[in-house]
Amino acid sequence: MNNDQIRFRILKYLKLAYDKEPSAYANRVILLDECQIPDSDLERNLKHLKDANLVDMQMRLGGDFIVKINNRGIHVLNQMEEKIHEEEIEKTEGKTCLISHLMDETKIYVDSKLETLDPEILTRLNFIYEDLSSENHENGFARVAYDCRQMFLDFSDALFNEYVNSMDVNETPKREQVKLKIQYVLEGVGKHDEHGELLSVKLDYILNYLDGLNEFMQRGGHREISFNLEDAKSCLIYTYLFMKDVLKIVDSYQPNINL
Repeated sequence: MNNDQIRFRILKYLKLAYDKEPSAYANRVILLDECQIPDSDLERNLKHLKDANLVDMQMRLGGDFIVKINNRGIHVLNQMEEKIHEEEIEKTEGKTCLISHLMDETKIYVDSKLETLDPEILTRLNFIYEDLSSENHENGFARVAYDCRQMFLDFSDALFNEYVNSMDVNETPKREQVKLKIQYVLEGVGKHDEHGELLSVKLDYILNYLDGLNEFMQRGGHREISFNLEDAKSCLIYTYLFMKDVLKIVDSYQPNINL
């Protein structure tokens, strides 16, 4: 804890004591207990606050003292709190900008891959994106869950047709067997790679993620369940994130192929 933090803590406690009883003073024992700072730091920083005319301090026999915050100290404390609040807002805005950048980056990447892999999926994703960005939402929210789930089926079909030789599988997966098709694709592009163990970890993550996502989509698409704008946004975000994860793995194991 630096000196500024110590001084803020002292003033903060003295202000709380002032609010309870404006005429009350605090002594060394009370401040050490309430502020939880070493005695040497307390004495040094109290001297600074006294010299800056932020506290009224009276010395007692034996080196003890009593102290309370004054009007100038209250004013400075308010300024310190405002500065801390502004810094917290800046940090929050910075995190928000980072998240926004990551989502934009994800959308740009997935869109660029879908342009070649399956332009129809890209068209439908953009339609949902534009609809959710508008104010009218004429097409309703429940439809988004259904559309996203259908795009998972189309996405897995497109990947399977692009990367899996049907002669290498005993039986071509059915349309609803999304996990099986994705598994064939990922195993197909990575089975000869020395990083197969890492691929397996990523594969487990994606397939488990898909289980939860499909369950959410099916529940959200049910007409009897309330499905609002935030639910629809989540569907679109999950769809983009899942597609990005799969496409990134395909890219990493097929460096010479551009979707």
